[in-house]
Amino acid sequence: MPDVRFALDLGGVLTDISDDVLLEDGARHARGRRAEGSSVDASTADLTLKNGAKYNRRNPNSPYSGLLGPNTPLHVSTFAGETVLDVPYGVAGRASTPDHASLDITGDIDVRVELEAAAWAGRHTANAWEVAGKYVTTGNNRSWQMLIGNSGAPHFRWSPDGTITNAIIRDAETVVPFGPGAVGAVRATLDVNNGSGGWTLSFYVAPTLAGPWVLLEDPIVTTAGTTSVFASTAPLDIGDTADLGFGNVGRRFRAAEIRSGIDGTIVAAPNFLAQASGATSFADSAGRTWTVANGATITDRRSRAVLGVPEWSPRWHQSGHHVRTPIQASGILRRLGQGAKALDSALRRRMPSFNPVAYWPMEDGREAVQAYSPTIGVAPMRVTGLEMAGDDSLPSSKPLPVIGTASSIKATVPAHSASGWHLEFAYRLDDDPGSLQTLMEWTISGSPWKIWRLRVGNNLMNLIVEDGEGATTLVLNAPSTGLFGTGWGRYLIQATPNGSNLDLHSAWITLGAGGYQSNGTLNSTSAGRITGINTRFGAGLDGASIGHLVVFGNDDTETFSSADSGFTGERAGVRVERLCSEESIPARVAGFSTEQEKMGPQLPTTILDLLAECEATDGGILLEDRDRAALVYRGRSSMYNQTPRLTLPYSQLAPPMEPVDDDRLLRNQSTVRRDGGSWATEAREDGPLSIADPPDGAGLYDQDVTLSLASDDQCQRIAGWLTHRGTWDESRYPSITLRLHSHPDLVADTCRVDVGDVIRVTDLPSWLPPGDLDLLVEGYEETWGPFSWEITFACSPAGIWTVNRAAAGSRNDTAGTELAVAVDADDTTLVVDVHEGPLWTTDAEDCPLTVTVDGEDMTATAITGDIEDQYTRTVTSGWGTASSGQTWTLTGGSNSEYSVQGV
Repeated sequence: MPDVRFALDLGGVLTDISDDVLLEDGARHARGRRAEGSSVDASTADLTLKNGAKYNRRNPNSPYSGLLGPNTPLHVSTFAGETVLDVPYGVAGRASTPDHASLDITGDIDVRVELEAAAWAGRHTANAWEVAGKYVTTGNNRSWQMLIGNSGAPHFRWSPDGTITNAIIRDAETVVPFGPGAVGAVRATLDVNNGSGGWTLSFYVAPTLAGPWVLLEDPIVTTAGTTSVFASTAPLDIGDTADLGFGNVGRRFRAAEIRSGIDGTIVAAPNFLAQASGATSFADSAGRTWTVANGATITDRRSRAVLGVPEWSPRWHQSGHHVRTPIQASGILRRLGQGAKALDSALRRRMPSFNPVAYWPMEDGREAVQAYSPTIGVAPMRVTGLEMAGDDSLPSSKPLPVIGTASSIKATVPAHSASGWHLEFAYRLDDDPGSLQTLMEWTISGSPWKIWRLRVGNNLMNLIVEDGEGATTLVLNAPSTGLFGTGWGRYLIQATPNGSNLDLHSAWITLGAGGYQSNGTLNSTSAGRITGINTRFGAGLDGASIGHLVVFGNDDTETFSSADSGFTGERAGVRVERLCSEESIPARVAGFSTEQEKMGPQLPTTILDLLAECEATDGGILLEDRDRAALVYRGRSSMYNQTPRLTLPYSQLAPPMEPVDDDRLLRNQSTVRRDGGSWATEAREDGPLSIADPPDGAGLYDQDVTLSLASDDQCQRIAGWLTHRGTWDESRYPSITLRLHSHPDLVADTCRVDVGDVIRVTDLPSWLPPGDLDLLVEGYEETWGPFSWEITFACSPAGIWTVNRAAAGSRNDTAGTELAVAVDADDTTLVVDVHEGPLWTTDAEDCPLTVTVDGEDMTATAITGDIEDQYTRTVTSGWGTASSGQTWTLTGGSNSEYSVQGV
């Protein structure tokens, strides 16, 4: 029988309201995209509550009076088909067993854990997340620990003596092959004495704890000495180690084994799949007693949605009977999309987060006569003669002022610590004024030097200080490298007390083009503090632009950091994570950030528009988390080459499963434009879906998109991908339906399926193309009745996402290489023509490399020469020597009777 439950978070208490849900009317939950190519809508849950008086938030007699309100959290969960140790996101939960003599492994150790992770790789924690360990820092009780890094690569650490000083920490370079939400098993074996004067650490992966285990990469081997593992008194933890503070990601542990010796005796074997839901303690097959702690639970339930109820509107029959409250709960995307204002510029958003003493963005409108400060307690800056909002060329800012004739700025800086100060601002100087002109002037109290004046011109950056009575000294007179005619830059100066002297760090940075810096010391000078800005701009600076003037104490000099370029070059997932963090929106990113597209400048618009830019540029999916009110960004590469999450025969599907074979999604020519930059076009030029006129092709179906991109060279690649997607020649199956109440054996696998996962349909009828049907889940809708649970998946072809991936150390091959000179069996050199594709490498570091000639593998040990269409490659397996030119040396198999047709 279906077992769906509904609970409201009322005043921080999760209250089960399932008995008040009228399943006779049906309860419906929809998630993800409704169709291929569309954007994700907010998730919804529609249900009807009986006892309308109870769920009338205005009714003072309701037991929930004062607890119901806009966006009251609604949790939807179902029976999951399996029992696991659930460690939710943000919970440092674990199952733990006390120290025991059998667990004090000092020699070879073999650790195996089977689990499901919400994101095996991605931007979801600050560093890594914990899998298992016997590791306590207090009292130097460290034995060993296994983690998974943000990259998705396993990590193992151990200490021979319990201290962190002598701990050995090693990471795999290869990531685990598991997608977001997938079940997988990870294993680490440590051979403390490999017989060659060292130790060996190996990482393995498998579908489950039962194997088969596959070596993840070449073992990590050292010959620097043998090792051992400290026999600590720490407990053995599965999940978060009690004494550490690594980040948390949602995990569902299924089973684990700890062995003394590689493939040795099992000393701990918690099997959570075999436990009763709700158990808090159990004994494993090795005799270890496990206790669940710190927010983890042993459960057979799985969250389907965490939504908010925005409206409580009771309905009733005209007779006054049958009072009901229909509700439609919605995901976080609904709230974020309502009344959202455009965000401030990247710089305006960043500066206040560093707690400046004073900050004036200078992004005010054209009619402004002062510059507002968002820093509490800081008065506006008075401006004279500036053309406000006159320069909109800085991508990280709204338009900024342009300096005119007799322009000036004046502002008061509040009192702050006299332990040093830091001033910084953005500028644009297109031309050298020819003579030194004042660009910025500020006043200091508590120092013998009262007035500081920064001047530029005549190819110099000049800083002088005055004592207020006419005496001056030159602090800096440096060449203005990159100062003029290079676009926007910024200047900073930081003053740091050093005994009785004052150290100065001065730098000017040109956006995207490096910078120049100078350090110096003012002897017998105290730092004082900045009290004001009082700048009368030099007449030669007409047409220059300025903005984002900020004053700090003696603080970080990287405040502007990437914000001054609008975070150009930031990976899509990294931007999603940063934006959500800045807006206090819970979020996680699934997939490898290094494989996500680089973004262009972040412009002032709404948060959802900025997140949608990331989704569109990278080609991933932005959706809502099923386990909490949060967002998830799933990068495009996380959907490549997936193992199906659910496999089911055609006979288990509910009718109809009907293909659609039309041109609705056909796009055989794609133009991609970089916002503010260049563009590229890719077209399918041959085949039935090409741009050729029928009957040779389909005719032109074009699309033109503008994306936020970091560089023009991204356009061609993305245009190719969009054309690839738009010309995928396969029937679409927009929806398939599964009645889980008829197939309860599929519940566990079905519950793991989420948007972006692949499902496989087998045993297709004879009237459909042969083979299995792989489909990518775009979204789904599930409906529960008193005796039914039906789920309909919105699908697209998964074959689109099957791509070639280059393994580490792999190289591009040529597309056509043929012999240029005939060879005999005793030749040692091949002379060949490369008539298509890239030339063969001439880098000695690329050799040796394996080459297959007519089915026989040979090893090229050298390639030389530089003639574009002819190479000579030397062979060292009993062949003779051919002519000079590029040489390719090959060491081959035992058969010297080669029949060489080409490479």
